[in-house]
Amino acid sequence: KVLEGYELAAMGHNSPAYVHTLIEAIKLVFSDRHHIYGDPEFVEVPRDALLSDEYAAARREMIGEDAWPQMPPPGSPGGALAASRAPSAARNGAPAEGDTGHVAAIDRWGNVFASTTSDTYMWSPVVPGLGIPPSGRGIQSFTDEAVPAHIAPWKRPRLTPNPALVFRDGRFCMTIGTPGADSQVQAMVQVLINRFDFGMDVQQAVEAPRVSSFSHPDTMEPHAYFPGMLRAESGVGEETLADLSRRGHSVQDWGDMAFAAGCPTVVARDHDTGFVWAGADPRRESHATGR
Repeated sequence: KVLEGYELAAMGHNSPAYVHTLIEAIKLVFSDRHHIYGDPEFVEVPRDALLSDEYAAARREMIGEDAWPQMPPPGSPGGALAASRAPSAARNGAPAEGDTGHVAAIDRWGNVFASTTSDTYMWSPVVPGLGIPPSGRGIQSFTDEAVPAHIAPWKRPRLTPNPALVFRDGRFCMTIGTPGADSQVQAMVQVLINRFDFGMDVQQAVEAPRVSSFSHPDTMEPHAYFPGMLRAESGVGEETLADLSRRGHSVQDWGDMAFAAGCPTVVARDHDTGFVWAGADPRRESHATGR
């Protein structure tokens, strides 16, 4: 919603201006997530205000020529001030690499399915005598009671899976989803921009070099936080990375086709022709098939 206020295509794909604007918008959104989001049965989340044109415009004003050196302050959607405090220092740990997968399908009649299946079983104990582990998803809750997504009895953690169906002009046009913890939504928005702003086909959209911000507390325990960190795949280009560093981003080269950059898979349909496309990201084991 914040990015709607920019002519992204005019900036040029993965240009310094485009990547800077994208990452700064992501920082603002992740700040609001940290300070405002929680289980809606316990936390009042002002969804309509968060998605309003007025609020997006107000947040857009916080994007300048220089990078925020840390997670920016949250907004006050609907006039409600965020109660939680921002982390004051970097925490130990590393950006997480999880075990999530995504699957999407569309049949000849136009029925669509998209699911991002995920759990953290590698950290869960096996129950003696049963041979099954309980869900370890509690690692996505915070112990800091100042954070709305803090742990409490019967309270659901703030989860990272984000399978999505994309509609344009009221009609379905595409599925999208990916593994990748907090890089999920960051990868997804770049694929959407690649497809609809830069006119790429679905395979080009998922393969194009990506970036991701880590300037927020990670959803996974121990909630590692790396103020100002931006990881970028080498394909973004040395000139862009140098310019981003000049703007104040703490840039780390991710190498080519980074595993942690996610693995978006896409199924798209043209309603007028009935033609269906599928795209699979080679960053992880991923396949697109049709019959």
